[in-house]
Amino acid sequence: MVLHSKYPCTCIKPPRGYNALSALNKGQSSVTDPKTRNAAIAAACIMLGFGFVAYWMPTLMLALGERSTLAAGIFAVVFVAGFFFVFWLRARKQHENDQP
Repeated sequence: MVLHSKYPCTCIKPPRGYNALSALNKGQSSVTDPKTRNAAIAAACIMLGFGFVAYWMPTLMLALGERSTLAAGIFAVVFVAGFFFVFWLRARKQHENDQP
């Protein structure tokens, strides 16, 4: 079955008259907005920090595993939970700052 369409690679075409830049011009948040930029920088720093620890995670797990497999398992769980916990705390703090 062959479908002939103006947009052969997509199933959903943008609405008529849609322009990605027009959404920015209507007062919506942009990357140059200081609040958005600061949030992106903070998220990048958190990701880099956790990425650095994740890079050394196998070495840390093996070192802890020589002492105690339970300690290695707890470290892995704390690392994964900590990743989500940090972003949850950041979102909560931002939500408190946004309230009037």
